[in-house]
Amino acid sequence: MIGHRRVADPRNNLFRKFFSLVAGCRPKFFLAENVLGILDEQYSDIREEALSLVSRDYVILHPMRLKASDFGAPTSRERAFFVGYRRDAVAPVSEQSFAAKKVRRSVSVEAALRGLPRRI
Repeated sequence: MIGHRRVADPRNNLFRKFFSLVAGCRPKFFLAENVLGILDEQYSDIREEALSLVSRDYVILHPMRLKASDFGAPTSRERAFFVGYRRDAVAPVSEQSFAAKKVRRSVSVEAALRGLPRRI
């Protein structure tokens, strides 16, 4: 979740700043990752303000909730992903375009680190 769960937390400005940078740099595609708390109703103004900075030039997909362990990462973190693309630069995509086959079995940190040289 987001820090102390205060809307006035200055770190919430980073979300807006990211989209301000996207608006200024105009990449063909963007991907923003955040904690699930950003999807809470109390942060709707922050989301709407940030996304409004790019909504004219970008198609913005609905936020996607993805769990890293479903894709083979040795962590169970679930995050919110915001994806957008410029209409004039990228062929249309949808949330389904990002659907990957989930792994059958979670990977533990121990298994992920197995075989790496020890650091002294």
